[in-house]
Amino acid sequence: MILLQKKIKIRKKIKYKRFSYFISCFLIVLGSMAPSYGSKLEVSGVDEGLKLLYQGKSEEALAQFDKPIHAGDERALFYASMIHLFGDHPQIEKGLSLLKKSVEKGYGPALDTYAGLFLHGDFVPQDSHKALMYYEMSAQRGYGPSQFNCGILYKNGEKIPKDLDKAFYYLTLAAQNREDLDELADDASEFRNDVAGSMDQDQYQQALSKIGARVIPSTLSKKAKGKS
Repeated sequence: MILLQKKIKIRKKIKYKRFSYFISCFLIVLGSMAPSYGSKLEVSGVDEGLKLLYQGKSEEALAQFDKPIHAGDERALFYASMIHLFGDHPQIEKGLSLLKKSVEKGYGPALDTYAGLFLHGDFVPQDSHKALMYYEMSAQRGYGPSQFNCGILYKNGEKIPKDLDKAFYYLTLAAQNREDLDELADDASEFRNDVAGSMDQDQYQQALSKIGARVIPSTLSKKAKGKS
């Protein structure tokens, strides 16, 4: 199954033992130092913690995250959970607790990561349906990696029922979400075009009607355009 499993350069700096969950974590750090994704809390300790995390100083980062965690900042909860789950000195129970709190606040990267845990059965019982549920919750909140992952899951149909209409829908959203995905939006566009090429004309027209104004004709392949 092809999911977003590109290696993040910062992984080496943080010295995580393993991390293959798509691009949920630290994509934001590599961009604009973790925009809030809807967070209403402006806690300077989060940004300071992220700078330390980027430098590989995970313990010092945790100390910076402590105050915003108690203030309920979803970013601090999320990044601290990643250190506890995937760092050099894992504390799985604590990491999961922090991650769940960030998930409950609707933070996109947390929802996406939590979905990945259920998809692969890491730290939690494997449950494809729960994985899809959290991916879709995050995708509907506009988080690009989850839009991509939903599209691929529905496209491949390996752990959930195959659904080309939903694959087309989510991959179209991902293809247009360059703010989150950068050049990976081009990959989403290619996968979306592959899905369009697998549809008959009626399926394709129905998929377009569900997308509505969201679809950008110039991003569709010639093959897909030929169906309209």
